[in-house]
Amino acid sequence: MLAKVGGLRADEIVIDLEDSVTAGAKAEARDLVCRMLTEARPIPGLVAVRVNALDSPWGRADVAELVERAGSIIDSLVVPKVERAEDLQDIEQALDVLQVLCPLYLRHDQRASSRTTQEPTGTITGRSSS
Repeated sequence: MLAKVGGLRADEIVIDLEDSVTAGAKAEARDLVCRMLTEARPIPGLVAVRVNALDSPWGRADVAELVERAGSIIDSLVVPKVERAEDLQDIEQALDVLQVLCPLYLRHDQRASSRTTQEPTGTITGRSSS
């Protein structure tokens, strides 16, 4: 499916690293997404990546690797299972450590996620001007 992304006509492409990927394939999927974003033809529209929850074994690695390898291509990170504003502040601090040069806009999204539960999600958006 990722191979088709460059040819799609959509306002936004959302790539899911959380629910759609089994535990044993998380690191491989993260690497595949990074390679696809950096090596494929340009993607029309916005690019969002739904990372794993920060308190999971994969969430912080998702944020770090995506930003380091494909940060200039990604328009937003969707953070699932946000319980409090501090969860997003933790990501902002992690991005500061990674020396991200793009402005960040933090929004706590209370709308239902694509799942059937009413879990809030957090979105961090921004794209570097380079």
